[in-house]
Amino acid sequence: MPELSKDEISKREVEFSEAENPKVTFLVGCGTDLSNLVRLLESIKATSAGIAIEVILLVEEIETETARFIENNIRGLAACHTSESAGFLTTLNRAVANSRGEFFAVLKPSVLLRPNWLRELLNGISREPRIAMVDGKVLAKDGLLDEAGTFLDAAFQLQKYGESDFPDRPKYNFIREMEFNVGSNTLVRKEDFERAGGFEKGLSLADAFCTLSFTFREKLDKKIIYLPQAEAIRQAAEEGGKLDVSGFFVKSGGGSLERSFDDDRNARLLLNSRNVLFIDIGLPEHDRDSGSLRAFYLLKLLRELGNHVIVVPRRGQVASPYFEELIGLGVEVLYAFPDRKGMRRELTALLPSVAVAWICRPQLNREFEWIFRINPKIKWIFDTIDLHYMRLAREAEVFKSTRLVKKSARFKKLELSIASKADLTLTVTEDEKNLLEGQGIRQIAVIPNIHESHRLSDFPSFSQREGLLFIGSYHHPPNVDAVKWLVEEIMPIVWEKLRIPVTLLGNAPGKEVQALKNELVRVPGYVQDIAPFFTSHRVFVAPLRYGAGMKGKIGESLAYKLPIVTTAVGAEGVGLTHGVDVLIADDKESFAQQIIQAYQDEMLWSDLASNSEKVLNSYSPTQIREKLRIILEGLG
Repeated sequence: MPELSKDEISKREVEFSEAENPKVTFLVGCGTDLSNLVRLLESIKATSAGIAIEVILLVEEIETETARFIENNIRGLAACHTSESAGFLTTLNRAVANSRGEFFAVLKPSVLLRPNWLRELLNGISREPRIAMVDGKVLAKDGLLDEAGTFLDAAFQLQKYGESDFPDRPKYNFIREMEFNVGSNTLVRKEDFERAGGFEKGLSLADAFCTLSFTFREKLDKKIIYLPQAEAIRQAAEEGGKLDVSGFFVKSGGGSLERSFDDDRNARLLLNSRNVLFIDIGLPEHDRDSGSLRAFYLLKLLRELGNHVIVVPRRGQVASPYFEELIGLGVEVLYAFPDRKGMRRELTALLPSVAVAWICRPQLNREFEWIFRINPKIKWIFDTIDLHYMRLAREAEVFKSTRLVKKSARFKKLELSIASKADLTLTVTEDEKNLLEGQGIRQIAVIPNIHESHRLSDFPSFSQREGLLFIGSYHHPPNVDAVKWLVEEIMPIVWEKLRIPVTLLGNAPGKEVQALKNELVRVPGYVQDIAPFFTSHRVFVAPLRYGAGMKGKIGESLAYKLPIVTTAVGAEGVGLTHGVDVLIADDKESFAQQIIQAYQDEMLWSDLASNSEKVLNSYSPTQIREKLRIILEGLG
């Protein structure tokens, strides 16, 4: 940004609200550049919107013009004065002691905060009590990277990570733990600061933050975390360069982590010891299809088990809010930068540190088989998602298609070939596990869909509900076939007796699905919040004539305790019992009769609803996390 003129500065006014219980205290050094100070104060106000803060100005000897501006143009901040004899760090310790915030930040006018800065740092430092200090990404004025946190090189010199590189490179955009921090873009937990004894006097501010970092990590067992989504801009260069921190390790009498001459490797030294590579078509869009919901849960559980997770979306594309959600979980996303060739180069560089490669779908396992040639020590997990050859065989039977029979045979050959090479093959149901075992595959485990019962404060009764509900992604052919069969063949039988409305919910309804709309059939398409639909409709219908694996729509309906009418294909793999927790029918006449019965019989409806939660116990995150732990330990 261009420097503000004296006339522009005289017209700028900044007013801070005086919070009774501030969450964060900003300790701001005045500096000598009034233009930068004005912009910093304005950015503090912008980044703290909706958050209770206090601002304390650290006043040394300042120019008359700056003092006049502070007095006349700024409201709602306090001042903490210092003298040359006391020293800046003494003043800073006193200011922290008198501050009222749970957290504090020390800022110089050389930085400018972006609107997301404070909220991202607060979210990060609140993740766990062991985090004492968090740091964000700093951009240079030219748009390149100034620093993505710090790292310690082979000579024990503390360096900025990524200086003058492109800030959008994946390796600068995941959460990681650091050894040291210089405090130029940092939020600190005040309680931990006081336990550490404050800033050591007689040092520069950068050295004082390094000393504090060492105390946090080595003496208080605390963490220092880099958070890439909290961004600031360096308005002006700061003095100082590399810092030699070898003395900390000498004084402590301890060793340190092994260094190399590879900066990237040094920056990643504190990552969790087991790196899990997770490859799928794209990022899990968990509110759009059941496979993505399962993948999203799996990534969360892998992180909870202490793994560093690297996600590779095959297409290389990322979309909001799914990318930001994964970053918030501590997942590293290796997207296409600047293109898919660049993504492959960055993936190749990471392969020596990868312990487990979890690859979804047979096609992707074939495409990414090259990674095991580069690092044969990687344990290979083939996640089938569903047995494609079984789904295609069932589709071929429904439509009497020789083309699909041949396609099924090709997929069977591919899936069995991959399963025979992989260290472990995953299915989502016991039925599919048994099928593979019958084909001679031995190393198989079941990781089903994952569901949690929704704790509803308001559960509408039978009489308060109306209509039938279906949900599914219409990119998936079995869902398109299901709704066509429902509207064109099943519902005409039902409508002869009951004029029941039908809602076809779900992502990407194409022309075939849109053509089903009439006065009794709605096609809303994708909606972000599906809860109102599951709590307002009386019966869920899933007339799936073909498919494989466990159906996420069935689990979601159970989670909302919405009674279900489905086929044997729809119910498979879940452990459902006809008449107890589901109604099952496989021809259009029987399916129509089951709809009518569930829609009219309140006692049956209540029994089906109350039994739903029992079914889901086996598919809870807690249960699946334990399965994952055993699987990963078994791989070694």
